[in-house]
Formats: sequence, structure tokens, C-alpha cells
Amino acid sequence: MLAELAAVHKKPAREPAGSAPPERGALGAYDGELNEAGQRHGKGTMRFPSGESYEGEWQEGKAHGSGKFRYKSGAEYEGEWNSNVKEGWGTLRLPSGRVAYKGEWLSDQRCGRGKFAYPDGSMYDGQWAANMRSGHGTFSFANRAAYDGGYSGGRKDGPGTYTFPNGFAQVSVHEAGRPTGKGARWSVDREQAWRLKDGKVEGTFAEPVLGEITVPLGIAEQLAAKVGLEAPPRRGVEAPAVPSRTEALV
Repeated sequence: MLAELAAVHKKPAREPAGSAPPERGALGAYDGELNEAGQRHGKGTMRFPSGESYEGEWQEGKAHGSGKFRYKSGAEYEGEWNSNVKEGWGTLRLPSGRVAYKGEWLSDQRCGRGKFAYPDGSMYDGQWAANMRSGHGTFSFANRAAYDGGYSGGRKDGPGTYTFPNGFAQVSVHEAGRPTGKGARWSVDREQAWRLKDGKVEGTFAEPVLGEITVPLGIAEQLAAKVGLEAPPRRGVEAPAVPSRTEALV
């Protein structure tokens, strides 16, 4: 799309300023406003031979301002543009019409705050950089697990709280997507807690169950405070006592 828009910008235009009739040729057809230099400027629609189209605002021959680009696949981006690239706030929809991403863009990439919906039903709501999860965000899994914390380069990084599908929750510091160092895990009702090391319960090779090698709740709260987090609130759901073995690596 960018190559086509750039080519449109370079093509000399001879129409007078004002509203141009549809222009047809190798680059497609343009119907819209022009400036005194004959460049696409103002509002207009460009239809490319590939079947793609752009409808919206132009500035000196480039898509600039608010506009909608429809891809050959049927996917669609509607939002802000800056000199032919997505920049600002915008929404990307799949051919089915489902919203894949809604948020901020920079240089044609997801950057800033935004929500991304994954095909399996998972959802990420948080900060982005260069199309990757980066900064603080919340990842809600399709199986009802959830992670709220830091990301870097698309992987969990820094302090974060992971809630298992059954309601157990743990606080850890993450490196390269994995929990590392000291942390704490709580039962569904948050009435019992366990000490963690590298994401695993200390002092046992078995999965933690109610009544097994617990630590005082005050100690668990201190462990959370050391990484700058609070003990997780109770989810309020009925669930089995035994959680999954490890948190999901996202």
C-alpha cells in the first residue's frame, strides 16, 4: 500500500485546483480534491488496480489526516495517517469485520496504548512498541487466566501478577517471559499463601494444596511489596484447590 501511495504522490498531475474528475491509469483512479499544484489535497478516494482503496484526507499528494484503507483481503484500517503511514489513533478490522487492534500507531506499527484481540479469544490491553507488547499491560487468556504487569519485547518483564484459571494467583518478577527470584502464591480465597522461587513453591516437589507448607499471609504480602505489588484480590469464583503447574509464557 505504501509503495502505491508513494507512486501516486510522484506522478505529475495536470488537473486544475478544485474537485478532480476520476483519474484512471496504471495507478488506479482518483476522485477528489486537488491543490493549486495539482496534488491530491483535501478529501478524496483512490482506488488501486490491486483492488485496494483509500478514502479520506490528503495533503500534498499523500494520505494525511483521517482516512480508511481497505486491503485486498477485505481487512480495513480506519484512523489517522501521517504522510502515507498509519500514525495516531486507529482501528484495524479483519475481513470478518472483527476488530483485531484498536489503539495508537507510529510509523505503521502498533505503538502506545492499544487493545489487541487474538484468534483464540485472548486479549491484550496495554502498552506497545514496534508491534510488540512493551510496558505495562493486561493479558486476558481465553481460559480465564490473566496476567497484569510489565512487558518488554513481547514477553513478560518485571513485576507482575498472574491469576490461574481456577482463581489461584501469584506475584513474581519476570525475566525473558519467566518468573524469577522470590514471589508468593495465594489460594482462591486468599486465606493461604506459599513462598515461591523462580515461579515454583519452595520446599516441596508437589503441587501446593490447601494446608501444605504455607507461609503467614503477612509474609506473602511482604514478598509482594518487595517487588512493588500488592496481594491480589480474591476473584470470587468456585474452583478446584490445585492450580496449574506454571503460568503461561506470554
